[in-house]
Amino acid sequence: MAFHQKSGHFTLVNLMILTGKLYNRLIINSLVLTLMLFLSIFSSAQAHNLKLWEQKANSETSWIQQNLVVNAKQYEIVKNTNLGYYSSIDSIGQISDKRVVKKLQQELKKNKDVLFKAVLNESQFEQYLIHTGGEAQRVKSPFSNY
Repeated sequence: MAFHQKSGHFTLVNLMILTGKLYNRLIINSLVLTLMLFLSIFSSAQAHNLKLWEQKANSETSWIQQNLVVNAKQYEIVKNTNLGYYSSIDSIGQISDKRVVKKLQQELKKNKDVLFKAVLNESQFEQYLIHTGGEAQRVKSPFSNY
């Protein structure tokens, strides 16, 4: 059935070999296509996550700039702090132990607030605390370092 090159006839063996090679190529191409599709979806999801935490950082930085009227130096420190904070929050979100995640989130928030207290003036920092809900925490805990 396959064409025999020397005699000019098709042979069943040649057809089976040709069909097997085509079948193997088809399987390999399907696997490669599936892998490429999976990697595309995975990288798209990672890019989305990256943009999500960046958007949160930019949103908070923008609010601070508009509502607290910070100078250029304060703005840069706030921007970099927010980017680092939200990046860290995003990365610890992958930890399975929820108690550890909560503790790390609280520690990161505390460190961010301490840095903001050093960078912003007293009035700006008070407004920031009210906006982020930190004022309620400060009132609840008389032992806070704020």
